[in-house]
Amino acid sequence: MKKIIISLSIVGAIAAVVVYGTTAFFSDEEVSQNNTFTAGAIDLKVDSECSYNGSTSTQCGTWTMKDLEPTADQFFKFTDVKPGDFGENTIGLQVTNNDAWVCAAISGVTDSENGRTEPEALVDTTDDTGELSSKLEMTIWRDTDGDNVQDSEETVLYTGNPKDQVLALYDSSTHTGALTGGSTGYLGIKWDLPANTGNEVQTDSMTADISFNVVQSRNNDDFRCVAQTPQYTLVTGASLVRSWDAEARHGKLGAADWELGIGLNTQGADQHNNLTGTDLYNWPQDVAMPFTLTYDKSTGVASMTIRDVEETYNVGTSVPANSKLAIYLGASSGVSDSTTLQNLVLNSTPISGSVVATAGGTASNNISGFDFSQSFTLTGEAVFNYTGTTGSRPGFSLTIGQ
Repeated sequence: MKKIIISLSIVGAIAAVVVYGTTAFFSDEEVSQNNTFTAGAIDLKVDSECSYNGSTSTQCGTWTMKDLEPTADQFFKFTDVKPGDFGENTIGLQVTNNDAWVCAAISGVTDSENGRTEPEALVDTTDDTGELSSKLEMTIWRDTDGDNVQDSEETVLYTGNPKDQVLALYDSSTHTGALTGGSTGYLGIKWDLPANTGNEVQTDSMTADISFNVVQSRNNDDFRCVAQTPQYTLVTGASLVRSWDAEARHGKLGAADWELGIGLNTQGADQHNNLTGTDLYNWPQDVAMPFTLTYDKSTGVASMTIRDVEETYNVGTSVPANSKLAIYLGASSGVSDSTTLQNLVLNSTPISGSVVATAGGTASNNISGFDFSQSFTLTGEAVFNYTGTTGSRPGFSLTIGQ
């Protein structure tokens, strides 16, 4: 009997252990409290330092860094401007917390006649609007060091008469990067009323608004202050009546057929200057060499620059409206020459495609979508391959015509 009782006790003990084991679990707990997202901030502050006829003046705005009061803070508030007067404002722009793209806008440029004095009426027969903005000359530049002086290496953003426009101080097209948060960028504005201005501006006035806009640069790499204009395109088979010509050619060292120049081309023959002396040298083969062609409508001067050689020509200001720019390429026959123009950019807008001429052939293309009777800058790269013989002279010309 005693043995039976002991066995039952053992069974009971085993049962108790089993019951206890089925009620225990491994466990752990980790807690992350108060998870938070806080948006960053961009806040633009503006200061101004000005001069009038070389001295400080209450007729222009000077203040320390702050938020602008639109109706109270004027950069310019002149009441008695006369021919020969001039002035300058250096505007500081500081963005807090985050790097940002920065745009400036001039808007609402308006002239008022304000009646006509007797001397003005002798030269100004209209009574509908003033002439001051057409005489006032302005230069706006990125004043890198904020010293109130336009240094030669500082980028000019605009020069001419006041007009409505948007200026890119810092955006993806300026190659400056964004304005760093906490730092200050400077914009210089200088103006003058030329001493030869006549009585037609007496009592006239001009008003305009100036505004600034900042946009975050992070995750916004392609931001532009001004929307990119439709891309200009190359149209094959150009056939134009030539009016003037800019040309660059390769040639063997010392050969008289090596040219770079700009000239009128009204008789169907190239009118350009042969380069001599130290300007005659072999250009490297199969190397992309930058070139620039500019035309200044205000002066009528065109300038062609390649391999540190520049030629200018007075094209004149009466280039026909809706003129076109034709690209002519040539490669000497009988030799293994080729000419390629690539990476073409017109007024900061890329042009898709390249123009190529191979041995003994030619290529001709128009650039469409732009009125070349206006000022412009065309940049690109020229790649020449040539045999090195005297008769080898691959080349290209850039021609304005209709």
